Amino acid sequence: MDTYDLCIIGAGMFGSSAARHASANPCLKVCLVGPDEPKLEEYNSREIFSSYYDEGRIVLGAERDPAIQVLAKHSIKRFRELEKLSGIKFYHPVGTLLAGERESPLLLSWLGGLEINRVPFIDLSKGEVLSKRFPFLKIEECFHPFLDNNGAGHISPRNFVEAQKKVAAMQGCHLITEVAQEVKENVSGKHEVLIESRRIIKAKRVLLCPGAFTKFKNLGPAQNLKIAVHKETAALLEVPDDERERLSPQLYRSDSRYNSELLSDFHKTGVDGNVLFGIFSSRHYHRHQFCENPITVRVIATVRSV
Repeated sequence: MDTYDLCIIGAGMFGSSAARHASANPCLKVCLVGPDEPKLEEYNSREIFSSYYDEGRIVLGAERDPAIQVLAKHSIKRFRELEKLSGIKFYHPVGTLLAGERESPLLLSWLGGLEINRVPFIDLSKGEVLSKRFPFLKIEECFHPFLDNNGAGHISPRNFVEAQKKVAAMQGCHLITEVAQEVKENVSGKHEVLIESRRIIKAKRVLLCPGAFTKFKNLGPAQNLKIAVHKETAALLEVPDDERERLSPQLYRSDSRYNSELLSDFHKTGVDGNVLFGIFSSRHYHRHQFCENPITVRVIATVRSV
């Protein structure tokens, strides 16, 4: 049995990205182990899932953490490269509007950090700047809005993962669409990965990227990690076609001065043609294309019934 130089467990956003980068080295033999997104009939029997089963993930450079600012900047710059290599479109740089409580310590620290680190953003808090740029948006006076329009926007996690896996496969990575059941180290120092078909994969090194499901299986040293799984409550409300058409002009500008790509994307997605609104509770900052306080409302395009 051949031995891989690297076996990556978990084929989500992190695992698929790792597979693409690792397989770029032609001297390495790499495999990626992880199931595809389950079909509707598989949901009741499937134990392992992933977090990329949706069509909207916000990306921006105006993050609070300086390290994340740098990582986001370089990642966003390479999105178009990945789209070109894979032929799969997933990136929509429509901008991201953020808002925080005026003069709050958290907001002042955030904006101050952006200025110090020269992260570009547009301050929309003065006078009628917000209403002139986005006349369809109305937020409370207690909020300080600002815009990241320097490559920020949203990506399709599904298409992102598909693009990473496609390029990884083109570079020689072996895609094994099964769940890893166990990882152990043999006497020779190599790792043995048992997958659900009872096949054993041998590898010199193993990279674990199973996210929240890290401790669901016996993945060797990962069992000793202290991991707490948290949940976010979301209510998805189905919006009929006529209501979608009525709300759309209030949420997005359709003239040539603004990018209306987001609207068309949301309208096209969905196996059943429906658009879903998601309602999320958020205590401090709302990082969405539009927001209300205290409940954040955003469009979620989904291709699965919820």
